[in-house]
Amino acid sequence: MPGSAADGGIYPPQDPDDPEERAWLCRDVAATPEVAVCTTHLAYTKREVAGAQCRYLFGTVVAGMRARDGAVPVVLGGDLNLGNGDSPDLQACLPAGSALVDDGGPQHVIATPEFVVDDVRRIDLRGSTDHPGLLVALAPRTG
Repeated sequence: MPGSAADGGIYPPQDPDDPEERAWLCRDVAATPEVAVCTTHLAYTKREVAGAQCRYLFGTVVAGMRARDGAVPVVLGGDLNLGNGDSPDLQACLPAGSALVDDGGPQHVIATPEFVVDDVRRIDLRGSTDHPGLLVALAPRTG
């Protein structure tokens, strides 16, 4: 898409016992309003590794994107393997005021504070994956 840019990388913290390297991918989307979207699948083998990856994602990657792009809003969808929105490990790595939706498990949609959750639908994928589909409608935060 013209005016868009993608970036991604491998997390510095990895579980040396897990053969899968965990990564993130983000894309700036030239739209009105401009927004960046990201996805990831954090480590599932060790909670402390998933927590470190989450802190890196939001503290380094997302914070860097927002600083570089003049605080462009960011929406992330992924399997964070840190439990639901009540998880202290998950809450500790998110930007304050973020909108958060989960599937009752490790799949999440997170938006920076410019957005609020307007609607959520869980979609039965009939066993094609270990998660339901998660459709989240966001609206601009007002006031």
